[in-house]
Amino acid sequence: ALQSLQITVTSPSNLSTLLAIPPPLSNLTKQHCLGAYRTLSNTYLTTHRRLLQLEKRCEQDRLLQGNLSDAREKGLKDAKSLMDSLTKSVEALSEALDLDIPTLPSEEESGNGEGATDGKGIELWT
Repeated sequence: ALQSLQITVTSPSNLSTLLAIPPPLSNLTKQHCLGAYRTLSNTYLTTHRRLLQLEKRCEQDRLLQGNLSDAREKGLKDAKSLMDSLTKSVEALSEALDLDIPTLPSEEESGNGEGATDGKGIELWT
């Protein structure tokens, strides 16, 4: 059963303090949204790091074999699609919560500090 709520605005200054839902429910909802934002942000950062690793492996495969297998290409395309979807979701939540979008580390920052090859693989000089 919905209850009728009548609010009288006496001045524009108290308009910003009026809420459509009670403060405890508002705070609970905000905490749930912040939790979802933190979880989504962590997934966003992890997915970005994994996508960089996958792109690096694909580039090495292209150099060694001349092309990528169909399965590897599909995996790369799916990973990029997932990252695009996560980016949109994180941007929307961060805007709604008035928070900064997590900063994605660059390829150099996401490594272990051992250079571009992470101490593995080969280097080609042409």
